[in-house]
Amino acid sequence: MDESTPFDDPTASRDGQVAAVERLLPEYVSRIDWPLARIEEQRTVALRALLTTAMQRSSWHRRRLEGLDIASLSSHDVVDLPVMTKTDLMDNFDAIVTDPGLSRHLCEDHLDQSPGDHLLGEFQVVASGGSSGQRGVYVYGRQEWATCYTSSIRFQVRDWNRDPSLAGTLRVIAVVAASSPTHISAAFSKTFSSGVNARHLFPVTLPLDQIVAGLNELQPTVLMGYSSFLPRLALEARSGRLRLAPRRVIAISEPLLPEARQLIHETWGAPIANSYAMSEGVFTGFCGHGIHLPDDL
Repeated sequence: MDESTPFDDPTASRDGQVAAVERLLPEYVSRIDWPLARIEEQRTVALRALLTTAMQRSSWHRRRLEGLDIASLSSHDVVDLPVMTKTDLMDNFDAIVTDPGLSRHLCEDHLDQSPGDHLLGEFQVVASGGSSGQRGVYVYGRQEWATCYTSSIRFQVRDWNRDPSLAGTLRVIAVVAASSPTHISAAFSKTFSSGVNARHLFPVTLPLDQIVAGLNELQPTVLMGYSSFLPRLALEARSGRLRLAPRRVIAISEPLLPEARQLIHETWGAPIANSYAMSEGVFTGFCGHGIHLPDDL
């Protein structure tokens, strides 16, 4: 992003991140087909850089990793490093983060009062669902937020570009999911609401008839939503109330049961991708054979 862009201008910040995604996409799409040797080389470089930053800028990691010879590590050595749990992160948040301006109190307060906006004009803060009994809080810088979104859509872009029948068809993405920007899916939709990879969010908590009306107006070519909710939309389509012809359907956040997949396929006949993501920034993708877990990042 252009360093002259004012941090306190949210529109400029969003535009800069949208532009960053467009710059990153070609490389991150190409990474999917990297040979194993190149992936392992990249992982080693990234691991060393990550540990170097952690030891230099995080007092908690510096104590845990004292004496570690980073230069001798390869990507295979990651299994021997101490694991940081979610409890570790939340109990030691202020000593773990690498920016002195951040604190757990500041981030939690931001999530309560201004979710989806940039904290201090720079950071995107999201939270996990807390289904394990403890909510995790995760912070991204502007460039890292763009990288995170790029990693989440690159499989979709690759799949779209490789299908000759989609040539000239615009990707219009509708997401039926959580509305609170504390969730990463909603936060993505707030930041990346423009450009060729824009996401249009329909809160799953809206009355069904309002969701149907909004989708009928938008006419998305990519329909993304909770695995348990997509069958409801399929039934609306079969009734004639929902009038869509999506070219791709993407199930998120929950297991896609066989009967749900069958109903969706019989309704729209479009390829169905099953995607998995976390607030920590780990994303699977659809590669034509099932769920692909990339390990280049």
